[in-house]
Amino acid sequence: MSITIGDYNFEGPFFDTNSLFNRSGVFVILGKNAPGNDWTPVDIGSSGDVRDRVQNHGLDICWSSQGYRTMVAAVLYCEEMLREEIEQELRKIYQPPCGGKRRERELNPLAGDED
Repeated sequence: MSITIGDYNFEGPFFDTNSLFNRSGVFVILGKNAPGNDWTPVDIGSSGDVRDRVQNHGLDICWSSQGYRTMVAAVLYCEEMLREEIEQELRKIYQPPCGGKRRERELNPLAGDED
């Protein structure tokens, strides 16, 4: 399975985060309300361990508060240098409501600057 996000072919969508690999990459949390609807990016992030980051992100409250009936993850596995560039590019395009340093500070003012 694959899904195009921006100019990239991501693996997924994955309904079960246990299907993700413990590898470096970019993840996109997607939501939709009905089978015929398009997926909407809710969060975009990157990590050296995508599976762990998605499962333990700490923003699942933000994700679920967006009101989508179905939530999934899509992943583009890539090296660190590329993943940060791709994450920023996609964040500019989609401006997801969750994630990013600004949103994390709003939810947790004591949080560090790591993303």
